[in-house]
Amino acid sequence: MLNPSDEKTLSQRLTPVALVGLIGVIGYLEAPRQWAKYQQRQGEISRVADLQRSNELLDQERAIANDRYGKDCLLLSENGFFAQLVPNSQVVSGINGQPLQPGLVVCDAIGGTAIVGEEGRLTKFAGNAAPEVVKKAIERASQNGANFPEVSSPNATTTEAEG
Repeated sequence: MLNPSDEKTLSQRLTPVALVGLIGVIGYLEAPRQWAKYQQRQGEISRVADLQRSNELLDQERAIANDRYGKDCLLLSENGFFAQLVPNSQVVSGINGQPLQPGLVVCDAIGGTAIVGEEGRLTKFAGNAAPEVVKKAIERASQNGANFPEVSSPNATTTEAEG
């Protein structure tokens, strides 16, 4: 049997050990929850970074499209309607059925631009041009007496021509 002074000494020595053990158990039980919170925060940070990159790419694309409209891109029409550009679709002249000349910058009435590549295929698509830039390009082309060239594209969709 332990005498009272030994009991007190033992109690004093075991109390810190018990507290350390209790803290260890709590930490062990809490670790998975903290790890899950950490992973959730990392996922949120990653999503925000992805959105920022996406917005930067959209801004770059818009700048390219606005620049192309400002440099008198060729507005295309089909059957009396503005043609909507579809990336990689083949665009041919509605007059002679031949593919448009490679290197030609074309645009539509809803903010899309492209460069005609080999075999009349639309490449280097850039969209999202500012509506006021598109409107000015249509007005400028109409004032210059432009007849919007008729094209034929099995993949294109059309919107009613204003010009």
